[in-house]
Amino acid sequence: MENLRRGGTTIVLISHKMPKIMRLCDRVTVLRDGAVAGETEVPKSFETAKQRHDLEALLVRLMIGRNRPEVPTRSTHVHPTALSVRKLSNGERFGPIDLDVRGGEIVAIVGVEGNGQSEFTELLIGLRKATAGGVALDSHDITDMTTKEHFRCGIAHIPEDRHRLAVTDGMSLIDNASIGLIDGAPFAPTPFWLSRRKRARFAASIVKRHNVCGSSVKAPVTKAPVTSLSGDNQQKLVVGRELARSPRLMIPAQSTRGLDIGSTAAVHEALIGLRDNGGAVLLLSLDLTEVFIIADRIGSWMSGVEQEALA
Repeated sequence: MENLRRGGTTIVLISHKMPKIMRLCDRVTVLRDGAVAGETEVPKSFETAKQRHDLEALLVRLMIGRNRPEVPTRSTHVHPTALSVRKLSNGERFGPIDLDVRGGEIVAIVGVEGNGQSEFTELLIGLRKATAGGVALDSHDITDMTTKEHFRCGIAHIPEDRHRLAVTDGMSLIDNASIGLIDGAPFAPTPFWLSRRKRARFAASIVKRHNVCGSSVKAPVTKAPVTSLSGDNQQKLVVGRELARSPRLMIPAQSTRGLDIGSTAAVHEALIGLRDNGGAVLLLSLDLTEVFIIADRIGSWMSGVEQEALA
């Protein structure tokens, strides 16, 4: 790209990634809600770190309509251990793993993608079975439980592949908001009746609380197909749905991948809010910036083995 620019080629770059914008662009036009929110020049070099910071803050304000979210403070009140993993292995991609996550903290696992992290996550939520070791939630052994039993015990999960594992494109927002929550009260007071009115009210509460908005839909957004939402809004719907479980342990996997700055901040605020209310969060992320912003402890994942955690 640099060679093309030096050769006189005009390049239009579409991106919301701040480092890429700062490194490659001469001029930035910010679009928000289908209109131009503002334009600014990007210096070829920055005389001070404050100059760069001020420009980034301006671009964030134009992108999301408000100032950059404050960097959260670290957790100061740690509760008893929520998740305890001992000598856990699936016999192929990872193990043995020893890991503890306490209530009131966010523990991040970082490492090169494809080394068994996905399989580890699937085992923690009951989609896979362990060949060795065990998993306990609040000192109760959940190693051999089904996925439904894991969720009933207080585990929630934000999958790394939203379209394959978190939402169903052919269904409405109402239906997607209550996936995994319709077995029993409050949506199914009897085995033979599922209340759409209660599910619609529940979906509307998620839309309001997590600022989920439709993209030019005529019908009420909760009745519209989930595909009428942008990817960012679909992710906020998934986050809101999983938080509605009031989980003891949340396991987000690449939960902000591909999101814009505003949606990323919304997800971070939701996870921090859960932590501050005593919940435990096990975050799997490839984004070191994200990890350093919100994690209380960090563990490195190398070739399927979780290494010693760093404070």
